[in-house]
Amino acid sequence: MALLVLAHPQDETALRVYCALRARYAPGRVRLISSDELVLAPKWVHRVDADAAATELSLANGERLDSGAATLVFNRIRYVSMPHFARARPADRDYAVMEMHALLLSWLSSLPCPVVNRATPSGLYGAERTVPEWLALAGRAGLPVRGFRFTTSPRRWPVSGYLPYAAGEGGSGAPLHPALVGRSPVLYLEPTSGELRRVLVAGRHVAGDVPDHLKEACRRLRELSGSDLIECRFERSAARFGGPDQAWRFCGGDVFPEVLEEPGFTVLVEYLHRLEKGAARE
Repeated sequence: MALLVLAHPQDETALRVYCALRARYAPGRVRLISSDELVLAPKWVHRVDADAAATELSLANGERLDSGAATLVFNRIRYVSMPHFARARPADRDYAVMEMHALLLSWLSSLPCPVVNRATPSGLYGAERTVPEWLALAGRAGLPVRGFRFTTSPRRWPVSGYLPYAAGEGGSGAPLHPALVGRSPVLYLEPTSGELRRVLVAGRHVAGDVPDHLKEACRRLRELSGSDLIECRFERSAARFGGPDQAWRFCGGDVFPEVLEEPGFTVLVEYLHRLEKGAARE
């Protein structure tokens, strides 16, 4: 029985988590498996019926990973690449990627052990959401959220005082220059001070320098999101919107955070350890 960390080769968070967990367990109990090892595995057998799914997976080094071999999986795989199809025709390469994506999705979602960042139809590592979707969900959780407006015709219905962003960017990067606001859909966001606080929520455990009432609402948001692990990002509202105290506003969430700093890193490792111990006793 093993604890698996699945990740892309360049994932520093996954590597640090693997090293921290390996120090807690007997040799060989914790395995770090790269996305390349999975897609280049010489043997995949994945059977799905009306009741369950069963998998037999053999890696290139001869190691087998059957359906019941893991007590916990920390999944950090975001996408599929197929290096052995690099010289194939684009249509064939895209088809191979889609087939492998479907296989990994079915395998990850069918594992009987706890999976942190369990695959969903919208992503191999969990449910992806746009910034407006996160803001709406955070409002349901009771968090004060960054004001936002969306318009399909910004020239006809401009939003005074808010910052325009390309609709697909969801507030990432710099706002649009007014000259670039045309007829395409635009997301308008409330201005913020730029002072950023990050809050990590792993199960019921919260790490982050924000008031306690925000931490409790972050727990509710994590439950509403359906994810075991999320990061909540807060910025102070600009004075003319937030009042003299420039209150904290929830600005976005992430189910795939980079966790390298304390105390978030320790909270994450402890959460995985407790989750694995509980699963191993069952």
